Amino acid sequence: MRYQQECFGDGFKDPYCLLFRDAIAAIPLLAFWLLIPVFVRIIRDNEPKLRAPKYFWAHLILQVLLLVDNAVFGALYFNQTDHFLPLLRFLQVLSYANCCIWFSLLSKRLHSIHPSFCLIFLILLVLKAVQVLVLVFESTFDAGVTAEFVLLMAETALLASSTKRLGEDEQKIEQTPEEKSSFLSKIFFCWLNPLIRAGAKQPLTNESLHNLNENATSEWLYTRWRAEFDKEKAGRKSGETSIVWPFIRIQRATIITLTLARLTADIVHYLNPILLKQLIDYVSLHDQPLSFGIAIACIMFSCSTTRSLLQNYQIAGMCRQAVYYQTVLSNAILHKILRLSPSARSNRTAGEILNHAAVDIEIIVHSVPYLQNMWSVPFQVTLAMTMLAITLGWAAMAGVCIMILFIPLNLCTSRFIKLSQQKQMKIKDERTKLSNEMLNGIKVVKLYAWEESFEDQINRLRAKEVKMLRNVCILSRIVDVANAASPFLVAIGSFTCYVLWSPDENGLTPSVAFVALTIFNQLRQPMRMVANLINTLVQARVSNKRLRQFLNDEEMERKTEVALGNAIVFKNASLNWKGPQNPPVLKDLSATIKPGQLIAIVGSVGGGKSSLLSAVLDEMVLLDGRVKVGGSIAYVPQHSWIFNKTIKENILFGNELSNYFYDQVVGSCQLKTDFRHFQQGENTMVGENGITLSGGQKARISLARAVYQDKDIYLLDDPLSAVDAHVGRALFDKVIGPDGLLRSKTRVLVTHNLQYTKYVDTIYVIEDGQIVQHGSFEDIAYVDGPFGRLWSECENSDEDVADEEAESSEASVTPPVPVLENGDNGAIEKSSQIDRTNSHFSEKSRKSEEKPQKVEKNVENVQLGRVKKSVYQLYIKTMGIFNSSAFLIFFIAHFTVMIMRSLWLSDWSNENAAIKKATLSSVDYLNSTSSVDGPVSVETRLIVYAGFGGLEMLLLALAFTVLTIGSLRASYGLHSPLIHALLVAPISFFDTTPTGRIINRLSRDLDVIDKLQDNIRMCTQTLLNACMILVLISISTPIFLVCAAPLILIYYFVMIYYIPTSRQLKRLESANRSPILSTIAESIHGASSIRAFDKTERTTTALSTNVDKFAQCRYLSHMSNRWLATRLELLGNTCVLFASLSATLSTKYFGLTPGMAGLSVSYALTITEVLNICVRSVSEIESNIVSVERVNEYQKLEPEAPWRIEKSLENEEKWPVKGKIELDGFSMRYRKNLPLVLKNIDLKIEGGERIGVIGRTGSGKSSLTMALYRMIEGESGTIKIDDVEIDTIGLHQLRSKLIIIPQEPVVFSGTLRFNLDPFNQYSDDQIWNCLEICQLKQFAQEDDKTLDRYIAEGGKNMSVGERQLLCLCRALLRGARIVILDEATASVDTVTDGIVQRAIRQHFPQSTTISIAHRLDTIVDSDRIVVLDAGRVAEFDTPSNLLLNPDSLYSQLLNEKNRKQ
Repeated sequence: MRYQQECFGDGFKDPYCLLFRDAIAAIPLLAFWLLIPVFVRIIRDNEPKLRAPKYFWAHLILQVLLLVDNAVFGALYFNQTDHFLPLLRFLQVLSYANCCIWFSLLSKRLHSIHPSFCLIFLILLVLKAVQVLVLVFESTFDAGVTAEFVLLMAETALLASSTKRLGEDEQKIEQTPEEKSSFLSKIFFCWLNPLIRAGAKQPLTNESLHNLNENATSEWLYTRWRAEFDKEKAGRKSGETSIVWPFIRIQRATIITLTLARLTADIVHYLNPILLKQLIDYVSLHDQPLSFGIAIACIMFSCSTTRSLLQNYQIAGMCRQAVYYQTVLSNAILHKILRLSPSARSNRTAGEILNHAAVDIEIIVHSVPYLQNMWSVPFQVTLAMTMLAITLGWAAMAGVCIMILFIPLNLCTSRFIKLSQQKQMKIKDERTKLSNEMLNGIKVVKLYAWEESFEDQINRLRAKEVKMLRNVCILSRIVDVANAASPFLVAIGSFTCYVLWSPDENGLTPSVAFVALTIFNQLRQPMRMVANLINTLVQARVSNKRLRQFLNDEEMERKTEVALGNAIVFKNASLNWKGPQNPPVLKDLSATIKPGQLIAIVGSVGGGKSSLLSAVLDEMVLLDGRVKVGGSIAYVPQHSWIFNKTIKENILFGNELSNYFYDQVVGSCQLKTDFRHFQQGENTMVGENGITLSGGQKARISLARAVYQDKDIYLLDDPLSAVDAHVGRALFDKVIGPDGLLRSKTRVLVTHNLQYTKYVDTIYVIEDGQIVQHGSFEDIAYVDGPFGRLWSECENSDEDVADEEAESSEASVTPPVPVLENGDNGAIEKSSQIDRTNSHFSEKSRKSEEKPQKVEKNVENVQLGRVKKSVYQLYIKTMGIFNSSAFLIFFIAHFTVMIMRSLWLSDWSNENAAIKKATLSSVDYLNSTSSVDGPVSVETRLIVYAGFGGLEMLLLALAFTVLTIGSLRASYGLHSPLIHALLVAPISFFDTTPTGRIINRLSRDLDVIDKLQDNIRMCTQTLLNACMILVLISISTPIFLVCAAPLILIYYFVMIYYIPTSRQLKRLESANRSPILSTIAESIHGASSIRAFDKTERTTTALSTNVDKFAQCRYLSHMSNRWLATRLELLGNTCVLFASLSATLSTKYFGLTPGMAGLSVSYALTITEVLNICVRSVSEIESNIVSVERVNEYQKLEPEAPWRIEKSLENEEKWPVKGKIELDGFSMRYRKNLPLVLKNIDLKIEGGERIGVIGRTGSGKSSLTMALYRMIEGESGTIKIDDVEIDTIGLHQLRSKLIIIPQEPVVFSGTLRFNLDPFNQYSDDQIWNCLEICQLKQFAQEDDKTLDRYIAEGGKNMSVGERQLLCLCRALLRGARIVILDEATASVDTVTDGIVQRAIRQHFPQSTTISIAHRLDTIVDSDRIVVLDAGRVAEFDTPSNLLLNPDSLYSQLLNEKNRKQ
């Protein structure tokens, strides 16, 4: 009884005990009313059902009776003065009945009562019933109370019987775990428990993840966003259409609900200072029973828990919106790529568009969860300043003035941050673009030994980018320090005014000091957010503007009309690529093509042949005239576009399989032989951009795809140039020609092989964008005119071949002897199906033409388990040990000083409290409570307090400074080794790794590393802050240590349980991002083909699938973060409860001073927020450090041989002198698990010889060339150049002495000089001389920019022929003793072919020349010819000797060519 009397005063009738009881009973009620917006949303989103649920009317009748009972008898409480707070109890009881009615209506609307709702209301009713039961026992018989009790018990029984979801058997729709989860499960994220448990046991995979909700898929979100976007665009007269507001409109109900939740959470958060004042007053006055202190502690716990649940609900909702927005933007980018007009596309580089997808979207999405801080931070500041005004009076105005001073600082810095951010993004675009070009042209970069030039350029761009990042970081850190100092400055300003305004009356007592301190501490977090918020929003604004501009770019307008009775009609049509402000590229075209005709388009390089096909495809801007097309179109581009699927899927391209027609197409396109070489045949994965295929194979697959589509009109852009004469003839005869599969179709063939023009219906000659001649072959071939001159040159070339053949037949020579004893003559005889299909020096070709192996789907490797310590050590080491150590030391010192300042304030307030109490009680209480001898002057107290605060800010500024220096060093230090590792990686790495995956490392992962300093800063700051709070609470109330240890252990184990899942989800997220970038990159290059085949929907669907997989990982990652935050914040709230109870009990039994009690509880109130941010920061570091891990993974790539080996050559500058090449028993394989592609090759090529190389697919032609360049190291045997074994010298020492002119010329964006001389080794005169020889001087002088003329990405402002001549110019500048031509003139006209051949003969007369040829007339004048078969040398002799043997492969090819001409 004594204990009860101490705890509860006058029993249960004590008014404070009644207050505590009513408060506890009101908690579920308060939660319900706060969640009413959620219920409204649920009701609105669900259609009404036809029948009411079971017991619905019984529920409703009981609830109405409850309402009447409480309304009548509750009104009587107004007249009963012996009851505590009758109005509050009446409203409470009335609200219970309203709650039940709401629940009933909700259940009717949903046609079911979920068990979780039953549980919530069951708890609510039980609590109410207990309260009523107490009243029954305490009071005399009261009819109203008794009736209420009976009705409540009946309603409770009905709810308890509703244990099953009504209508559950009728619902057969498959639902996700989240959708099936109960209300409480959603609030506490319990639906994630199975996933967290699975992740803790074993690494997660894509298959183990939950599916997305239906309204979270790409199809659902993008369709609705697009409708809103188009609607806004239609209503806008000028300016760019917003990309944000359409999304807000489709999610407005959710956003409003989240806003209300955040608003309520902020209001509840600021109830704690009021409760703290009550607790301090209780501690100070000792005039209340212990139950009052316990009640206050429990209410503080309830407020903190309510705020945590609401805030996590709001954060989870905003993260969900972020994922939705990312889904929308990713789909919008691809749709835009496929709709861009020619003029808009010419202003956009592939690197820039990839940057939009990889970086800009991430920046915007990262900002979405913080958007509501835009109003929440000012709202919290306003609440805080209002409460300060109530606490401190007019003295709070000093704090308000100080806060106002921070507004212009934040506005000015945000402006400068924005400018720096814009500059940084432009530089990032340049770096990404150059990196993308380097990766696409890595083969050429290595062949030319240009790695160092590209490394230097990319590193210089990265240095500029880091410099701009430094400016952003400096400004951000200034704002950080200023905003971190703002609570202290507000405190010192307010305290100074308060105590000096009236020193006698305004003593800084604990109830004033620590209520104000609590407000300052709560103000610290929103102010700490300001800098990060400004930086995040500024970056998001910049990226949003860039994306908005891109998504508002001009789209294609279909200008072609339907041609009735004709296939294609040009009527005085003038077209260009950039719009009316530019001159036409095609001028005044007039032509009519009838259905079923075969048309040939010929002309000189750069004349406009490919542009004419683009005009038919509606890819150009129509300036004047008309273009009409009658029928569907299939398009075969000059550079084959292959996507990363199987060969069969590339051919079908989404069409249904017809086995008979498919076999017919494959056979006619000469692919069956190739299928036999593949282990998986037609089901072989071709890799990104067809990296497993040769150039000829890609061309034939591209042609087969077009044929299989069965369209009306076929536009064929020189598809025969990538194959040899025999296969080209077979393709023409069986597919394109008058007797081919397409004989009934309209065919427009661009070609440089004029021998095919004999079989066409009409020939159009294009020169300088105009049709200068047209007619049948018989009409224009032998008359003076453009075509006559072209045909004459072609005939002269053929006569040279015939003369060579005649001379060789008359010569008396020894019959050829096979070089290999075990040569397979049968195989040679059967090699009539020869196809020089390997051009290994294309932009992104497979390393091997030889017997391609099975290629599995190239899934990115995902690391398992926790991130290794070595990754953290790498980042710390890259930052610098001094910077890392200094940062930690300064931060620890900062929080140590903060503890001292807080203890000083506690002592100060205790002193004032003692003085006030002594004054009131006339007892000298001062010496027993103050820690100093005698009262300290106010001035001294203020000066010391200000000194501590100033030292805090100085240490914080120093910590931020060294962190910024170290992180910038890491940003640059991790990039440079990455670029170097990529450039020294063997070519096989690039052949098997998609470009999108590498670009992901160079863009997104580096961007994450750049921002890692923010995670480190926040994590360290909050972690040390949490430690400081625990130390202060323990100092103030040692009894708290009893419960602190278990809380810390639980905290630790929850983190350990959660982190494996979080880490693996982040890794899966990173891995699933790469396919998105790869799909976008493929679509950028293949947009014209996708549109031509009308496969836009198929492509967008493929991207949507990839985006949904990525969204699945990211969404679950966000939700798992909330799962953890909810549990850890509950622990933090428990800490608040224990701290409050400890203060209450310590006051009662240990004589705790008010100052120490206020210090303990005021800091305990902040621990939930601190732990929340700490958890998020730790999680983000654990997740984002994966980017360092991924970058480090590529830094550890196995390198190829060294670029240079000192003293390996005696006279390096002059080597090689002769150009003699010897292969002695040389064998080579591409990888250990693959068969040999070159087998025991023995060749001896004398210096100055001209060697021709021929052979069928898989024979080893290009492998021989790659062996000479050491692109692939040999298995056995040796290769010597001028008696020097090439594997004893550096790669650059070797490759810089060789010259290659590839079939597909690769040029890079930049100046003309850079493309010719990236190391600035040659003078202007030398370059101009080579340009003149190559007939490019006029091209260089067109825009009066000479050698600084800009070359567009991929050489888009040059024709194929001009690009080939540019490659020739490179060769002339270098002037090597060994020259390799990989079918260098296959894609150019005879004029350009003549320029190349003459230049080689005239300027490399003493050089050893190796020609890999399709056109036999380019090798007939070779000194000797090598015939390769199955990796072995089958024939090696002079052309004349080979022609003497009619069974030789060379004889068969030449005879076939002459016979079919």
